[in-house]
Amino acid sequence: MKKVKKLIGIFLLGMIFSLSLVPCLGMSAETSEKSGIPLAAEETIGPKSWGVNIMIYIEGENGVIRAWAKNIFTLFPAVVRLDVELYSSDTYESTYTQMDLEKRASTPDLDQGHTLEVSAPTNGEQKYWRARVHYSRDGGDWISKETDTYLYSPEGELIPL
Repeated sequence: MKKVKKLIGIFLLGMIFSLSLVPCLGMSAETSEKSGIPLAAEETIGPKSWGVNIMIYIEGENGVIRAWAKNIFTLFPAVVRLDVELYSSDTYESTYTQMDLEKRASTPDLDQGHTLEVSAPTNGEQKYWRARVHYSRDGGDWISKETDTYLYSPEGELIPL
């Protein structure tokens, strides 16, 4: 019986150690299966955001541009307050601050594995689009991430720059 307890203890310690490494490993950029667009994906570890990995995505189809944020991983229970925003512009802009806010959604707590999505119609116009996520863990500092700026056709198809 002591041997079984010892093995369980070693297993649990190994699991805790493995889980503590997940946010430190970071994530490389991925691409959307639908559009091949690079998706923003970076690990943010700071004094008040340690243990949260939020990814933001953008894509278009059928005359609609869609952005969503996903809570990939949260170490230990935490409240992750999050806003996801979708911006557009007639001209190329390298930051959301020079673009028009099209849609915004908020949640007081985005649980691990869940997503928050916004979408906006192209209204038959070719425009540049960018997505942004703004989040806070347990009332700590706010962290902001953005995708790159992408050009989409009136049909919502990616136009390579």
